[in-house]
Amino acid sequence: MRLALHPSLTALTSPHAVVSLWAAHQEDGAVPAVNPSVPENAWVLRSDRSVRVLSMSLGDCRFVGALQTGATLGAATAMAADPGDGTDAGFDLTRCLAVLLREQVVTGITIATRT
Repeated sequence: MRLALHPSLTALTSPHAVVSLWAAHQEDGAVPAVNPSVPENAWVLRSDRSVRVLSMSLGDCRFVGALQTGATLGAATAMAADPGDGTDAGFDLTRCLAVLLREQVVTGITIATRT
């Protein structure tokens, strides 16, 4: 099975606090203190006429990246859950799929048939 995702969805992994810095500058008023050297990951997507930045795990970003390159659901899950570098042993497929569905970025599902 393969999932097609909306083309506006981008997975962003960064060694910097990109989500916190983005959020800090979206409100008027005092900017909260942010440690820019804290690694953060995000999904960036367009929702109507606005840009949404969702704080996500490294596994979530790996999962989306794998799906966007044509990986099957099983292969993308395996790539996302692989803690090879010890950074994301807790990938949660159910939570990740729930966010994809809530944000309405799944645009299609293809189920391969055996011939």
